[in-house]
Amino acid sequence: MQQIIEYIQQNAYALFQTTNGPLTAKFDNRGFFFSHAAQAAYNLIEHQPHLYIAFTAEFNTAYVGKSFQKAGRWKRSHYYHLGTLAYHLLGTIKPTEQNHSRWIDAWFSVDTMLLGQDAHSIELLEEVFICFLPFETYYALQDKITPHEADFTVDEMRQINTLVERKFRSWFITNSVNPLNRN
Repeated sequence: MQQIIEYIQQNAYALFQTTNGPLTAKFDNRGFFFSHAAQAAYNLIEHQPHLYIAFTAEFNTAYVGKSFQKAGRWKRSHYYHLGTLAYHLLGTIKPTEQNHSRWIDAWFSVDTMLLGQDAHSIELLEEVFICFLPFETYYALQDKITPHEADFTVDEMRQINTLVERKFRSWFITNSVNPLNRN
């Protein structure tokens, strides 16, 4: 697991596009903006099965998730992450959307939110990074072999992703990292 954590830290990008200094994230009514580096990295993996780890600079909070969706989950307007964070802050969240209050409490200084006509901003408590892990990468690091995605059925990949995701959460808890998704 330590190899995977090192890979994550070495292949991470600032998650948010910032304005007015390095710790102020920019968003609008559709969601938060990715940093340019994170967007470029995401463009390479968004259509592949992958895990993603979002974590703070001090690695004291982290989120691990998985995606099998074409075009992935990390889009500004996608209800699941960058969109929901903004909707939550703006009070436009729908009852059917995932509650991201733990993310907001861990990442943002809510009393610094500034609303503008076209864009809004909020200070980050510390820099937040993201790493996208292709299926082949974390499977190979875990089992010391290099598989090919085509060697697995979608159900097998989902099972492997669920197991690896659980390992991450367990590692986070054991190493005093607050997992923002606990179940």
